[in-house]
Amino acid sequence: MIYLQLFVSFLVLLNSSLALGQIASSVQGSDSYQSLMSKAEMLEFHRDYFSAVKVYNYILKQYPNNQAAFNLKMRALMELGANSLALELSIQNPYSDPVLCQRARGNLAAMYIRWDEPQEAIAAIQLKKEKQQEDYARARDNKININLQAAGVEENRSRWDNILILKEKNRFDEIVADYQKALQEKIEIPSWIKEAAGDAYLAKWQPKKALSLYQSVLKSEPDSFNVKIAIYYTFIDLGRYQQAGELLESMDRLEPVQIKERGIMRDNPHKEEISYNKIWLLMYQDRLKKAQKIGDQYFNAAPMDTQILSAMAHLYLWRGWPRRALEEFRIIHTMDPSLLPAELGFARALYDNMHQAQGRLMLKSLSGQYPRDPQVLEAKRQMDVDDMAMWTMSGYYTHEIIGDDEFYLSNRLDERINDHNQLFFELIRRNTEFISTGGGHYLTQRFYLGDIYRPDNAWKLTEALTGDYNTGQRIGGISEVAFTPDDHWTHTFHYDSRTIDIPLVSRAPGENVQDYSLSSLLRLNESFDTGLSADLKNFQDGNANWNYQWTTDSAIRTFAYWRWRLGTEFDARTFSKQAVDYYSPKKVYDFYLIPNVEHIWYKLYEKQFSDRFYIGLGQQWEYSISDKNVGYLREEVEYKASDTLSFLVGLTYSLEYYTGQHMNVLDTYWTVRQKF
Repeated sequence: MIYLQLFVSFLVLLNSSLALGQIASSVQGSDSYQSLMSKAEMLEFHRDYFSAVKVYNYILKQYPNNQAAFNLKMRALMELGANSLALELSIQNPYSDPVLCQRARGNLAAMYIRWDEPQEAIAAIQLKKEKQQEDYARARDNKININLQAAGVEENRSRWDNILILKEKNRFDEIVADYQKALQEKIEIPSWIKEAAGDAYLAKWQPKKALSLYQSVLKSEPDSFNVKIAIYYTFIDLGRYQQAGELLESMDRLEPVQIKERGIMRDNPHKEEISYNKIWLLMYQDRLKKAQKIGDQYFNAAPMDTQILSAMAHLYLWRGWPRRALEEFRIIHTMDPSLLPAELGFARALYDNMHQAQGRLMLKSLSGQYPRDPQVLEAKRQMDVDDMAMWTMSGYYTHEIIGDDEFYLSNRLDERINDHNQLFFELIRRNTEFISTGGGHYLTQRFYLGDIYRPDNAWKLTEALTGDYNTGQRIGGISEVAFTPDDHWTHTFHYDSRTIDIPLVSRAPGENVQDYSLSSLLRLNESFDTGLSADLKNFQDGNANWNYQWTTDSAIRTFAYWRWRLGTEFDARTFSKQAVDYYSPKKVYDFYLIPNVEHIWYKLYEKQFSDRFYIGLGQQWEYSISDKNVGYLREEVEYKASDTLSFLVGLTYSLEYYTGQHMNVLDTYWTVRQKF
């Protein structure tokens, strides 16, 4: 029979099909062990594992204690994908090859990963680890030789499977720890494990480390869509939008519209992912108007694509249209309630439309289903931050060059007590030096205690008690009603029985002034808004000051880290009395053209550093006085240290005109906000 085996080996080298036919004829009717084993091995060579298992079964009927045939049968079963059956046989046979047992348990874990059953995969991995030492001990006791190199490979495979399971469970800290440990051990790490480690670093807000890993994987897998799209998401997190866009376009050119799968043509899911990410890419750059245009085109081409619908619904939220967004998310929820990004957007839209309890309940349900998902954790964090109390300290210092000085400081605490009521308490201290009028020093110390009540997403009612906190006198009140009937209009009526909001030059020490105002704001989107307002201030001395104002604000260009805008402001003021000790012209009009630019110098997740520069180009017309040039330059810097802490500092130099003379004014201001 040794000649038969040599003949088979020779034929395998020449023609494997011929060899199979020859071996079949040679062993026909033969029950010899060598013949049957050779036939089984040849069947395995041709990947006919099912037939090979049948031959091994026949061998084991005649030779039930043949361990070689048993182990080869286990191997063939695993090649067939019957890992559960192979593992069951290994448990029944105490002399099973430990390496094969380890492989069977590893394959079982991998199957659970593919089946999206991470919990079962974890159990399989745990079983594999527990049995590993038993297998080694059993092999040692029975004097079975173990291929230590193969065993090491299987042990590492278990380790890699475990990392993939941790990825399914979103346990990113453990993935990073296991990956770093593998680096320290200087063992070869497969590309798919580097990719999983990159995902973990990205989820942990360490995009530079993630990008390095993805790029190393891309060198060995240059055609991998998953790696390329992961690099795209990393570019987004790093704010490298141009590179993200170029990568997305290159991927789009390579991907066909349709693909053939199992003989059936269907839409390419990669193409879909590229399409809706083009919308998101523009949104991340604050180019919302452009995103709307592109999104509408994709929607017209695929009106039932829920991913595109979800991107558009989020876009409506970003554009300040919460009602429209809520309608869209309801539709998507009906179509596909399992689409996680849309469900998170739905919860946010409910919250923004004064259905906070429903939004929180929905988010709680999603947290139960996806307890470690980064998107869910981020959405929950945003909602938690919005529910926090907020302390705001703001102030300014105004210096009129050869004129009056004023220092203002405010401390305010806002505390939400339920979904409809928000209490606030504010203390104001203002020191004024009336140098120009010889009025001397005047100190204002006021408190405000009130409640903001929002019964629904249309109405907001504010009531507050005011008074001097040092004397307990000059008690007054504030009432305000705001009505927002849709996503665009807001109408507000405001009344303050003892306002202190009076321009410095028109302020008389000790004056009690009542303030009435009515305003309407039309906000089409983030690119344009305009407002009209009428304000009446009744001074205690009988002087009535009317102020009418029309403003506009338009976006000229927005691209990633730059925003250019243009504002306009027209004011018309009248005073009923002129024989008073403060600035009180009969009529005065002014118009400002206000180009401004914002630049974001640094942005990474919640941290952002930016500045804004304004130029106010104005003209003023005062009754019985010819027109005069007025204007200002303003620079402000803002730093967001986190999602709960921000700082803003500004400086303004202005040229103003008051009855016969120009005046230079220097003004600094600041705001600190802390949520807790």
